[in-house]
Formats: sequence, C-alpha cells, structure tokens
Amino acid sequence: MWHYFGGSDYARGGTGDPRSRRSGDDFALATARAQEAGPIQFVNVWRYTGIEANQAAAMIHRHDQAFQYSLLVMDPNGGGLEVRDDLRKPIQNDGASQFAVTPMITEWDEQLAGAGNPKLVLFKRGEPIMDRCGFIFPSESHLVNKLHDLFRRGLMNGEVQAPPPWAGWPRGGRGSGNVDQMRLWLNEQVGMQPHERAAAEIDLAFLQLISVGQKADKEGKPLLDKYNQFTFVSRRKKDAAYALIYCYFGIHLWRTLQSLQEKEDPDAEFSAFGQEV
Repeated sequence: MWHYFGGSDYARGGTGDPRSRRSGDDFALATARAQEAGPIQFVNVWRYTGIEANQAAAMIHRHDQAFQYSLLVMDPNGGGLEVRDDLRKPIQNDGASQFAVTPMITEWDEQLAGAGNPKLVLFKRGEPIMDRCGFIFPSESHLVNKLHDLFRRGLMNGEVQAPPPWAGWPRGGRGSGNVDQMRLWLNEQVGMQPHERAAAEIDLAFLQLISVGQKADKEGKPLLDKYNQFTFVSRRKKDAAYALIYCYFGIHLWRTLQSLQEKEDPDAEFSAFGQEV
C-alpha cells in the first residue's frame, strides 16, 4: 500500500509573478509516495511565487485532499509559522475560491485537538515526533546536518527515486542545465498540462539541490559553526530543493515510527502519531 507525504518551504521576499506584476513570497511543495520499505518515488513538485501565506496554506490543503498525506513536514522559518496558522483554519482561500477543510495541525496543538488532523510536523527540535524518533540534538544546526546526511544516503543507496528527466525542455540555451534560465523559461509557459509542469518542476528541484553546498572559507575549507556543524548555502533559490528534502524526511520519520510501534504491538495498526486505528 502506498502512503503519500508532503514537504514544503515558504520563503520571504519572492521575486513576484511577472504575469501579474505583484510582489509576494516564494513557496514550494513536494509530494512523494512510499511503502513501509523499498524505494521512495517523487510524484510532483509545485513552486509558486508572488503569493501570500494563506494561499500557500490553501495549496497545501488542495494537495492533501488529493493525496491524503500521512505526514507533511514544513520549515517554520521565513514565514512558515504564518502558513501553519492558516493551515489551522476550517475555511481556506486560494485566491480564486474558498473551500472547507479539516484543519491541519501539529501533534501538540491542544487548541484544536479532536477538531483537526494532526499530520503537520514542523522541522525543528523539540517536536514530540522528533524526540520519539531519536532526533534530540543540542542545536538546530545538528538537525539540519542530519537532514542532509539522511537525504545524501538515500540518494546514494537508491532509496530515493526521481522520475526520468522531462523531455520538453528546449534544446540548448534555457534547457541547457542552467537552473536560472530554465526557471525563466518555465515561468513563461502558459497552458502546460499539470503532469508536464510537475515533471519540469521536479527537474528544477533536483538542480536546485545540486547548487546547495557547505559554506566555505576563501581557501575552500568548510566553515563550521560553534557546534562544529556545517552551514549550507546556495547561490540560487533553494525552496524547491528543501521541499524535496523535507518530504523525504517525513517518510523517514513515518518509517521509524512504524518500526517502533510494531515492536510495541505487532498486531496493531497505527497512524503516524501513534494512535491505534
């Protein structure tokens, strides 16, 4: 049985949508599917620019309605907490229409306990699900380094599977692997089929990922923080790349919980947050 997972990153100061000529923030949302074991398959990546937090929340709910996420991992920084607040609202507005939803909440959200769906995980220390899965660190940078290490291992051992590269990129120029030129070209396309745009966005997300590296000094040696951990930087946008990584991390959390819960009661079926179903 396939289970679906989401990862999202909301970044302040987007470049805006050139078609509407309005400012806003950048937002990326990745979806992947996985079973209790075996390869992880990325389904789609959607990236938006020139939007507000409430629109990002509505887009997450739209995808949750389509895929019924088991978990969604989100960066709380850069405006992510505003998105979290909007995910808790029973009426969503994507800018074109309003629709009713079950609020998406975190496990420890007592205010909406019983009235919301506790499938949201904020990527930060101290979250109950993080503690249960053993991600207890002295600093946030330890957690970020662990995230990168897990995803790197997943790529190396074939656990992470990306679909074949999209065949619709133009030859040369804006389809030559330059992520900035490819982004400009994709933003200009109107009327693309959803599956084509999703495939193109996955290509760009992995190209963003390649651009993320360890911060280094003038001699090329990695710069470590006071906790002796790497700092990760990129010369380009990296929201889609981190949406991919957060999505993968959600699957890792879910699988870890499944393993722990099976040891406690092999005959019971559990939800992501340890509730028997």
